Amino acid sequence: GMALALGIQQPVTSPTFTLVNRYEGKTTLYHVDLYRMNNVEDTYGIGLEEYFESGNITAIEWAERAEGLLPSNAAHLWFKTLPDPTHRSVTVECEE
Repeated sequence: GMALALGIQQPVTSPTFTLVNRYEGKTTLYHVDLYRMNNVEDTYGIGLEEYFESGNITAIEWAERAEGLLPSNAAHLWFKTLPDPTHRSVTVECEE
């Protein structure tokens, strides 16, 4: 959904083993997966701040492992599977 809205034509896959995938469209999308990070200290070394300051969009899976590093204007999305497995509910929370 997000990648299509940004005009990204290539397939989007989870970057679990690479940590960060970059996709080019109307704007650049950085897709980060922090699943392999054990704690916030592990996350410091991957340079998230550079992605945030780039002016592009950064989508992060397992973002709680970057707590304290996320910008104050970050939008948090929670996905929940519904009884019909083809449907999901999405809750969005923004600080600012």
